[in-house]
Amino acid sequence: LDTSPLRHADLLLLSGICYKHPNNPDGFIGELCAKLIATVRGGGNVLLPVYPSGLVYDLLECLVKYLEDVGLANIPLYFVSPVADASLAFSNIFGEWLCPAKQEKMYHPEPPFNLVEAVKTNRLQYFPNVHGKLNHSFRTPCVVFAGHPSLRFGDAVHFMEMWGGSSQNTVILTGRLDLLWCS
Repeated sequence: LDTSPLRHADLLLLSGICYKHPNNPDGFIGELCAKLIATVRGGGNVLLPVYPSGLVYDLLECLVKYLEDVGLANIPLYFVSPVADASLAFSNIFGEWLCPAKQEKMYHPEPPFNLVEAVKTNRLQYFPNVHGKLNHSFRTPCVVFAGHPSLRFGDAVHFMEMWGGSSQNTVILTGRLDLLWCS
């Protein structure tokens, strides 16, 4: 990483500049899937407060496949964000930031993330907010991806208020890939 352009700056405001994350998320995915399956099989809902880009694509792709593999393809996944539609669209065309295997898919007639089929079959549904069309198709148990990861604002607050009183529901915090479980 070339930092020479930054050397003589008077002021730098930096956030989330980790060039390469030191933790491999693969070890956490098994824990995430196990907790998610236990929750939905128990009739509860799962909230993953996330940013509308980046890690969310990998999590969505992984969970679509995993739920299918364990016979729970009927569990809906909801992605709630004002930019959900644009985010999913751009995830398939701006691949410079992807790992080499996903970048390679960009040059073939297949999207880097296998989410297109999940959207077509309504296994993955996306909405700009919790009001309006989400209310017409919402069913539980389900898995919801909504912002903000801090749980202080955004649509995640609505789900925390709605589901917070029941120990059947689970919130999975994915900040820095160190998953924390709060049931």
